[in-house]
Amino acid sequence: MSKLQEIISSLHTKQQLLNDKVIISTEYKSNYTRDMKALGDEVVELQKVFVEIISNKNYN
Repeated sequence: MSKLQEIISSLHTKQQLLNDKVIISTEYKSNYTRDMKALGDEVVELQKVFVEIISNKNYN
């Protein structure tokens, strides 16, 4: 019976560690998605500025 309790305790600890990893992974994915969206928005704004400069022939 004590061996079974040890196994259950060990499995519980492993499950907690895996749950922590899932939380970290989920947070990373959320932050990554948000940061990539912001970066994409900035790239689009830069492209608009470049097109405006080229359209006005303001190379200098």
